[in-house]
Amino acid sequence: MFLDLLHLAAALVVGLFGLAANLYLGGFIADVIVPLSVDRHPQWHQPPGLSVLNPFLNNLLLLSAFGIHHSLMPRDSVKAVLHYIIPQRIYRQVYVIMVCSILALLVYCWQPIPSIVWEVKNPILHVIIQSLAVVDFLLLNLALLWLNPLQLLGIGDSLNRVLKREPGQAQLVTTGLYGLARHPVYTCLIASLWITPKMTVGRLLMSSVFTFYIVYATIYYEEPDLVKCLGPSYKKYMQDTPRFIPWPKSKETKNE
Repeated sequence: MFLDLLHLAAALVVGLFGLAANLYLGGFIADVIVPLSVDRHPQWHQPPGLSVLNPFLNNLLLLSAFGIHHSLMPRDSVKAVLHYIIPQRIYRQVYVIMVCSILALLVYCWQPIPSIVWEVKNPILHVIIQSLAVVDFLLLNLALLWLNPLQLLGIGDSLNRVLKREPGQAQLVTTGLYGLARHPVYTCLIASLWITPKMTVGRLLMSSVFTFYIVYATIYYEEPDLVKCLGPSYKKYMQDTPRFIPWPKSKETKNE
């Protein structure tokens, strides 16, 4: 019991770091509140960079590291190998720690490329775009809450052990935002990358790479895993619900 409580305490600490890292990433992308952002670094901060060539390649390497980690560690084949060195009960916590570490590396070593691609200077349009960004942020967090945030942060399994509860089976969520699109979290995340009154070259690089990765990884990695995990119910869900962009269901679909 003591070891279970100790593990839960460690999982809570890791989960808080994971939550903080994701909130910081939101501020980093939106260029608000946080000191280091995609378009702005204070004068006292000189990013070391990972490349001696140029900021574009440096930032591309950082984004690639993020994508490679997210593509490999959640895969069953990779888990089967890593379980020889990482116990299953702490695998999720190790995953969250690595996410935090890669995000910290990305934020610290990112080199802003301030050349402007487009900029909205009309004050009314500026307010409208910022308002849309706030709405998108709220919807993103609502979509996350609809799932199991404790499990996502690596706390759920540890809590189940302390409470002597059996781990629940994976459940397919089809209500709320998930009745409009299969991946509302990714829809809102992609929107957050592009809803901005000022698009710089650095932001354009991040938005383009993240958007490509989200779409590619969803189609070729995540959804095949969900079909394997949830079976026919997810296949039916795929037929009835669009992947990213909600649209009204046809009369034929409604009548089925």
